Amino acid sequence: MLFTFDLTDAAQALSKKLAKHPAFASLASGEREQAVLALVQLDLRFMEDTGVDRGEPYDEDAGFDFLVKGLKRTFPALDAEAAADAFTDVWDAYLEEHGALEWE
Repeated sequence: MLFTFDLTDAAQALSKKLAKHPAFASLASGEREQAVLALVQLDLRFMEDTGVDRGEPYDEDAGFDFLVKGLKRTFPALDAEAAADAFTDVWDAYLEEHGALEWE
C-alpha cells in the first residue's frame, strides 16, 4: 500500500481530532500522539499481515480486535475498545482524504 503522507504528521493530525474524545481526553498531548501513532502502526501492520496492501479485503472485525489487543499491551490505562473505535473513525476519514482508502 502506497501512502503519500508522513505517518508522524498523520498521527499528529489524528491526535488533534481525538483530543476531546473521552477515550483520549485524559492523556497529555504527547501521550495522545504516541497512542495514536501506535494505533496507526498497528493498523498498517494488520493490513500488511493480512494482505490488504496486496488487494485483499480488510476484515473490520479482525482489524478492530488487532488494534484493541495491541493498544492494551502498549497503553493499558486506556479504554482500548473506545480508543480503537474513535481512532478508526478518524483514521478511515484521513485515509480516504489522502486517496488511500476505497470502499467496495
